[in-house]
Amino acid sequence: MNSYYSHSASNIESGAGTPRPVRSRASQALGMAAVGIIVSLGMAGQVGAGGLACDANFKITNEKSKAVKVLSLIYQVEGKEHTEGLSNRKLSSGEDHTWKNQSLGKLAEHNAMEKIRIEYRNDTSGEGKISSPWGPAVKTIWFTEEIAGDCTNNRTYELRIP
Repeated sequence: MNSYYSHSASNIESGAGTPRPVRSRASQALGMAAVGIIVSLGMAGQVGAGGLACDANFKITNEKSKAVKVLSLIYQVEGKEHTEGLSNRKLSSGEDHTWKNQSLGKLAEHNAMEKIRIEYRNDTSGEGKISSPWGPAVKTIWFTEEIAGDCTNNRTYELRIP
């Protein structure tokens, strides 16, 4: 007997005499498969959120008589509303701007959104308001006809602030 084994615990100290359940290779494989499925489902959720999002263009025209500050897009998929922030860009009366490759994180490419609206602030400068030249956030009506069809990368949606 070599010296390594001479210093090991006795059978009683190590619990070698205590009966333990024997696991078959099949049950061990089943356990490993379950862990693999759980890990892959977690990875799929991350890929779906980042890799499958539709990256569309949004051309927004300000049809109001005053300037607006565009804040975000609010869109609906499967009955749930989602918000994607825009750059708080000011649009003068009659001006338009196209936000390119705006990622819709909850809408996979080749799927349709149900409806969309724009959140913005009205220019209130010159109205005697001291705190800010921009009014409270307001939203347009829901647009549905303008977004008919599937979202595809580089598709341009044309929306307006009436």
